[in-house]
Amino acid sequence: MHWDFPRYIGGFRGVKNSTCFVAIMNRKKLRDIVFYLHQYIGFFVGLLLILIGLTGSLLVFEQDY
Repeated sequence: MHWDFPRYIGGFRGVKNSTCFVAIMNRKKLRDIVFYLHQYIGFFVGLLLILIGLTGSLLVFEQDY
């Protein structure tokens, strides 16, 4: 296999310009989806860890009867 430079655009071997543009747009959409999933999953995991930390600290300082 050799590199055909005029058709090698955007990191895709042997892909024509219009198809390459579509592939780049699909990559951007995928990147956006992964970014938002990462953002919201991180947010909810952070809330869960805060909840676990607060309830744990309440249990530590609970008075013994």
